[in-house]
Amino acid sequence: MNTSKFMVIGGQVQQLPQAFELAAQVICLDLEDTVPAAMKDRARAALPHLVELAGRTGKTAAVRINPLSTYEGLRDLLLLQQLEHAPLMIVLAKTESARDVVLVRDLVEPVHGALHLQPIMHIATGRISSLIAHTQASARSGPPAPPNPSAVIAASSSSSSGKRPASFAL
Repeated sequence: MNTSKFMVIGGQVQQLPQAFELAAQVICLDLEDTVPAAMKDRARAALPHLVELAGRTGKTAAVRINPLSTYEGLRDLLLLQQLEHAPLMIVLAKTESARDVVLVRDLVEPVHGALHLQPIMHIATGRISSLIAHTQASARSGPPAPPNPSAVIAASSSSSSGKRPASFAL
């Protein structure tokens, strides 16, 4: 079964209600590079509303967080720990190693139960086999899985064309 994911740009949180009217099964709020620095707090404040809308519509709420090697990524992780209800899927942008996946799992799952972690890493900088092993090992029983919760790896491009890297599902 195919899954469609709709990304809501974190700087445009007013679009959340309309996103849940679309046919996509997963609605993902992007807190990472689509959000200007001055709007990151506003985007984070929309997370509880995202989870609430997902609960009312039967869709899966997801959030794409900043890289954990950054201050903004650590703020995202702390927020996820503090939420009353977390999104069922966390997309880890610019994952550097399996350690990032383990860190999110170990800090967020004890508070919210099993979550679906979707690491995105650049092939040129990541240790893919280690990441795959840790991602598979982190699968636990818990809430129903969104359809096809695969790890995604972004192939980095050495060109300066400004194009987004291609993605591959494992």
